[in-house]
Amino acid sequence: MSGNGQRVAFITTFDPTGGNPAHLQQLFANDADGANLIQLTSGGDIWAPSVSDDGQRIVYGHQSEIRAILADGTGDRALSAAGVSTFFPTISGDGSTVIYLGELPGCAETQVGAVDWEGTDAIRLSCLQIGGATYGSVLFADLTDDGQTV
Repeated sequence: MSGNGQRVAFITTFDPTGGNPAHLQQLFANDADGANLIQLTSGGDIWAPSVSDDGQRIVYGHQSEIRAILADGTGDRALSAAGVSTFFPTISGDGSTVIYLGELPGCAETQVGAVDWEGTDAIRLSCLQIGGATYGSVLFADLTDDGQTV
Protein backbone atom coordinates (compact mmCIF):
# COMPACT_ATOMS: atom_id res chain seq x y z
CA MET A 1 0.00 0.00 0.00
CA SER A 2 1.21 3.49 -0.76
CA GLY A 3 2.34 5.62 2.16
CA ASN A 4 -0.61 7.95 1.68
CA GLY A 5 -3.01 5.00 1.93
CA GLN A 6 -4.60 5.73 -1.45
CA ARG A 7 -3.15 3.04 -3.74
CA VAL A 8 -2.70 -0.73 -3.33
CA ALA A 9 -0.48 -3.02 -5.41
CA PHE A 10 -1.04 -6.76 -5.13
CA ILE A 11 -0.27 -10.07 -6.79
CA THR A 12 -2.91 -12.59 -7.70
CA THR A 13 -3.49 -15.53 -10.01
CA PHE A 14 -7.13 -14.49 -10.49
CA ASP A 15 -8.30 -12.82 -13.68
CA PRO A 16 -10.31 -9.80 -12.47
CA THR A 17 -9.73 -7.71 -15.62
CA GLY A 18 -9.81 -10.45 -18.27
CA GLY A 19 -6.09 -10.05 -18.99
CA ASN A 20 -4.86 -13.09 -17.06
CA PRO A 21 -6.67 -16.10 -18.58
CA ALA A 22 -3.73 -18.42 -17.81
CA HIS A 23 -4.00 -17.48 -14.10
CA LEU A 24 -0.31 -16.61 -13.74
CA GLN A 25 1.03 -14.54 -10.83
CA GLN A 26 0.39 -10.98 -12.04
CA LEU A 27 0.75 -7.51 -10.54
CA PHE A 28 -2.39 -5.41 -10.20
CA ALA A 29 -3.10 -2.05 -8.60
CA ASN A 30 -6.22 -0.22 -7.50
CA ASP A 31 -7.35 2.62 -5.29
CA ALA A 32 -7.79 1.81 -1.59
CA ASP A 33 -11.58 1.71 -2.08
CA GLY A 34 -11.20 -0.93 -4.84
CA ALA A 35 -11.83 1.45 -7.75
CA ASN A 36 -9.58 1.89 -10.78
CA LEU A 37 -8.28 -1.69 -10.96
CA ILE A 38 -5.49 -2.15 -13.50
CA GLN A 39 -3.37 -5.17 -14.47
CA LEU A 40 0.24 -3.98 -14.62
CA THR A 41 2.11 -7.10 -15.81
CA SER A 42 1.53 -10.00 -18.19
CA GLY A 43 4.58 -12.24 -17.80
CA GLY A 44 3.85 -14.26 -14.67
CA ASP A 45 6.25 -15.17 -11.85
CA ILE A 46 5.72 -11.77 -10.19
CA TRP A 47 6.41 -11.19 -6.47
CA ALA A 48 7.08 -8.67 -3.68
CA PRO A 49 5.64 -5.33 -4.87
CA SER A 50 6.55 -2.09 -3.09
CA VAL A 51 4.78 1.23 -3.69
CA SER A 52 6.00 4.82 -3.29
CA ASP A 53 4.12 7.08 -0.86
CA ASP A 54 2.19 8.85 -3.63
CA GLY A 55 1.25 5.50 -5.23
CA GLN A 56 2.71 6.45 -8.61
CA ARG A 57 5.87 4.28 -8.62
CA ILE A 58 5.93 0.54 -8.06
CA VAL A 59 8.83 -1.89 -7.93
CA TYR A 60 8.48 -5.66 -7.96
CA GLY A 61 10.34 -8.89 -8.49
CA HIS A 62 10.08 -10.84 -11.74
CA GLN A 63 11.90 -14.15 -11.83
CA SER A 64 15.37 -13.13 -10.51
CA GLU A 65 15.32 -9.42 -11.35
CA ILE A 66 13.97 -6.19 -9.89
CA ARG A 67 11.61 -4.23 -12.14
CA ALA A 68 10.00 -0.79 -11.98
CA ILE A 69 6.68 0.37 -13.41
CA LEU A 70 4.46 3.42 -13.15
CA ALA A 71 1.02 3.01 -11.56
CA ASP A 72 -0.69 3.48 -14.95
CA GLY A 73 1.17 0.44 -16.33
CA THR A 74 3.70 2.33 -18.44
CA GLY A 75 7.48 2.41 -18.21
CA ASP A 76 8.01 -1.22 -17.15
CA ARG A 77 11.75 -1.92 -17.09
CA ALA A 78 14.48 -3.83 -15.29
CA LEU A 79 16.39 -2.02 -12.54
CA SER A 80 18.81 -4.79 -11.62
CA ALA A 81 21.81 -5.77 -13.69
CA ALA A 82 21.48 -8.68 -16.10
CA GLY A 83 22.78 -11.95 -14.70
CA VAL A 84 22.64 -10.81 -11.06
CA SER A 85 20.11 -12.65 -8.92
CA THR A 86 18.11 -10.00 -7.01
CA PHE A 87 14.93 -10.10 -4.96
CA PHE A 88 12.70 -8.36 -2.36
CA PRO A 89 12.74 -4.75 -3.61
CA THR A 90 11.66 -1.84 -1.41
CA ILE A 91 11.09 1.65 -2.81
CA SER A 92 11.65 4.76 -0.72
CA GLY A 93 8.59 6.82 0.14
CA ASP A 94 9.62 9.58 -2.25
CA GLY A 95 10.20 7.03 -5.04
CA SER A 96 13.81 8.04 -5.62
CA THR A 97 15.67 4.95 -4.36
CA VAL A 98 15.15 1.20 -4.50
CA ILE A 99 16.97 -1.23 -2.24
CA TYR A 100 16.97 -4.97 -2.73
CA LEU A 101 18.63 -8.17 -1.63
CA GLY A 102 20.81 -10.09 -4.01
CA GLU A 103 23.84 -12.15 -4.78
CA LEU A 104 25.88 -9.13 -5.75
CA PRO A 105 29.29 -9.12 -7.45
CA GLY A 106 32.18 -9.32 -5.00
CA CYS A 107 30.22 -11.05 -2.23
CA ALA A 108 29.49 -14.74 -1.81
CA GLU A 109 26.36 -14.27 0.34
CA THR A 110 23.08 -12.37 -0.05
CA GLN A 111 23.65 -8.66 0.52
CA VAL A 112 21.88 -5.29 0.15
CA GLY A 113 22.08 -3.29 -3.06
CA ALA A 114 20.56 0.03 -4.07
CA VAL A 115 19.70 1.76 -7.32
CA ASP A 116 17.94 5.01 -8.17
CA TRP A 117 14.53 5.08 -9.91
CA GLU A 118 16.16 5.66 -13.29
CA GLY A 119 18.14 2.42 -12.92
CA THR A 120 21.51 4.12 -12.68
CA ASP A 121 23.99 4.41 -9.84
CA ALA A 122 23.60 0.82 -8.63
CA ILE A 123 25.75 0.14 -5.57
CA ARG A 124 26.35 -2.66 -3.09
CA LEU A 125 25.56 -1.44 0.43
CA SER A 126 26.72 -4.43 2.46
CA CYS A 127 29.33 -7.16 2.37
CA LEU A 128 31.11 -8.20 5.54
CA GLN A 129 34.40 -9.77 4.52
CA ILE A 130 37.21 -10.89 6.78
CA GLY A 131 40.35 -12.30 5.23
CA GLY A 132 38.64 -12.53 1.84
CA ALA A 133 35.74 -14.63 3.13
CA THR A 134 32.16 -13.31 3.26
CA TYR A 135 30.36 -13.71 6.59
CA GLY A 136 26.58 -13.86 6.77
CA SER A 137 23.64 -13.15 4.55
CA VAL A 138 21.27 -10.22 4.89
CA LEU A 139 17.69 -11.45 5.36
CA PHE A 140 15.79 -8.13 5.39
CA ALA A 141 16.43 -4.46 4.74
CA ASP A 142 14.30 -1.31 4.83
CA LEU A 143 14.93 2.36 4.13
CA THR A 144 13.72 5.79 5.14
CA ASP A 145 11.11 7.68 3.13
CA ASP A 146 13.74 9.99 1.62
CA GLY A 147 15.89 7.02 0.55
CA GLN A 148 18.95 8.33 2.40
CA THR A 149 19.25 5.76 5.20
CA VAL A 150 19.00 1.95 5.06
